[in-house]
Amino acid sequence: TPHSTNVFTSDISKKKDKYRKTLYILNPSGHKNYQREEMRNDKDLLFNFNDISDINGVFKKWITQYRRIEEIVQALTLLRSTNVSEDMRFTTIINALEAVHRRYYDSKTMSDDEYSKKVKEITDQIQDATDKDFVSGKLQYGNEMSLRKRLKNVCAIGVKHGIDEPSKDLQNRIIGTRNYLTHGD
Repeated sequence: TPHSTNVFTSDISKKKDKYRKTLYILNPSGHKNYQREEMRNDKDLLFNFNDISDINGVFKKWITQYRRIEEIVQALTLLRSTNVSEDMRFTTIINALEAVHRRYYDSKTMSDDEYSKKVKEITDQIQDATDKDFVSGKLQYGNEMSLRKRLKNVCAIGVKHGIDEPSKDLQNRIIGTRNYLTHGD
């Protein structure tokens, strides 16, 4: 099932058992009393029961912070649970990357109100309605970081964590492909 990667386990075992058993607390495809038994070493588990049992730490933080990452979680769940085209897969990943960057690393040259006032000052000086619409359209997202800047920032973060930076050519192809698939130009 799509959520089979979200497995919570307990390291609690019955005293009469000769071998320690991992009990799966959450299994979306199993019935209420279903137990999947498996011999595993503690170090193989990403999380054990003690890691997630602190209600004040883990679950409350997840609940209060989930809205910040909801879009990303849903995008990645979609990719894991459905067969989508390569184009859709690519744009979903890039959109998730932009969403993460926007929430945690976004920086604007000025506040949205200041930027709106500045755009209004500029467009108020243009007499022709067609030219005014053209300039207004070009300036609409001028206060937002471009995909190129976001990608450069994300690559720099990756390099700090030991991930090789993609070549400039690959970055240009990523941006060009995303723009073509999103905007058709």
